[in-house]
Amino acid sequence: MEVVTVTYWGFDGKKHQGQIVVDRRLAGEVKQIFRDLEAAEYPIEKVVPVVKYRWHDQSSVDDNNTSGFNYRTIEGPGIRSKKLSKHATGRAIDLDPYYNPFVSASGKSPRRYDPAHPASLTRTSRAVKIFKKYGWRWGGDWRGAKDYQHFEKP
Repeated sequence: MEVVTVTYWGFDGKKHQGQIVVDRRLAGEVKQIFRDLEAAEYPIEKVVPVVKYRWHDQSSVDDNNTSGFNYRTIEGPGIRSKKLSKHATGRAIDLDPYYNPFVSASGKSPRRYDPAHPASLTRTSRAVKIFKKYGWRWGGDWRGAKDYQHFEKP
């Protein structure tokens, strides 16, 4: 794993610096993705390693923290698995998760997904296009359940 320092536009309209932990082999690519997000002026509330939240994913999500590595299993509303998440390998990033919730196939979600919010991710969002340009998959494209915050590198 590697700690990557990134610069981004905050919700306050100012530039901020944060850190995200990812698979060492993806560090350079993640730096470039965040440079592209910065150039596109995509708003990000914060980027802090999940250790600040004592590795509790939901606490990080509730604080709208953009994060990468977190050694955990796959989980979501109505989903509990013993399979490791891509976050456990540092090959996934959740971007502004509070505004981009997981929505189960039945429509169950902890929060309403509002595509009109400036930080919400949609198929036409510059942020989604940036990640896809580098070969990342977006959870908003999944069949059935949607994980709008989630990007993963195969």
